Amino acid sequence: TGDTLGEGALIGTLGSLAVVSGDPVLGREYYERSLRIFRRARSVQWQAMAHANLGDLLAKQGELEDARQHLERSAKLLERLGSTTLAVILCTLAEVYGRLGDPRVRETAEIGERMMRKTMGAEYAAFLLLHCATAHGLSGQPGIARELIEEAEATSEVLPSRLKEEFVQELASANAALERAWTDPGA
Repeated sequence: TGDTLGEGALIGTLGSLAVVSGDPVLGREYYERSLRIFRRARSVQWQAMAHANLGDLLAKQGELEDARQHLERSAKLLERLGSTTLAVILCTLAEVYGRLGDPRVRETAEIGERMMRKTMGAEYAAFLLLHCATAHGLSGQPGIARELIEEAEATSEVLPSRLKEEFVQELASANAALERAWTDPGA
């Protein structure tokens, strides 16, 4: 099983490298392959991470229903393990719920935000606050969304330089999504 888990982890890493290199199709293939390996090995933790990788990729590609399914599976598996990674999954899932118009957005965002504040370091908090802000904004809570965006901007001051550019891009994306939602609520 150890060799199988190592193979699955390596294939998942290849998926991440493909995505970062601009090939999300190949990344998805690797992520799906790693998930199959982790299922055969019956590793709950690794399955959760493979579902999270797929959910995050699919959300970024606009495949929100598939993203929701993978993120929900990941959250359920991580909940059984009591993993701190659950905060990341819940914040991302809340944003997907918001984009889908799912009524679970508020509750999921609030739980993810609380868990994130308890368990995550500043390097991750800035990004997760953006996910939570987007989820709150899409669920009709612009005041909370703006407060979280301001907090994310303040928190980003401690980010290492390698992450600052990525944060600026994520911030612009969050602001654009919220602006669209607030100017055209039916979109």
